[in-house]
Amino acid sequence: MLGETDLSFAQVRANHRMGWFHPSPQGDALMPVLTGPGPALKAVGKLMRDPLRSVTRSRQSDSSGEWPSDIRTTTEYADLVSSVDELEAMELQLRNSDGAVMEVEHVGIDDTEFKKSFLLKRERKRGDTLCAPEPWAPPVEPCSRYQIQVYFSVSGFASPDELAEID
Repeated sequence: MLGETDLSFAQVRANHRMGWFHPSPQGDALMPVLTGPGPALKAVGKLMRDPLRSVTRSRQSDSSGEWPSDIRTTTEYADLVSSVDELEAMELQLRNSDGAVMEVEHVGIDDTEFKKSFLLKRERKRGDTLCAPEPWAPPVEPCSRYQIQVYFSVSGFASPDELAEID
């Protein structure tokens, strides 16, 4: 078991659930693999937005793949493909509280610290201040660093009070 979640965030679509992900000790060791595609995709996105790229690349249409050929030759793209392959090779499974495997199309785990890196430094500080408990409020357990989102193969998958485990 790599971790647990209650998928308690508000449900937006019939086959989509999200929640906090609490990794087990084994899962904690694998978090760089489980969250790896996010930083790799950010690096490829930075290349796509590079103003020099638009000047130096050929104007010829590239219909051979979903990524432009000049991007597919970079180490950043190779890192992205490698991180996605590594994650898919793990063949993650979601199990309900009874241990039965649930049919899913996709399981994604995001690192909230990485997501904060998209914000300006002053916005991060402001967010930390807004999230800080009031001095008179009782102490609350901090949120997990990780969020999970699951796309189920069918709707009607699990009740919110069921605990799910990731293997």
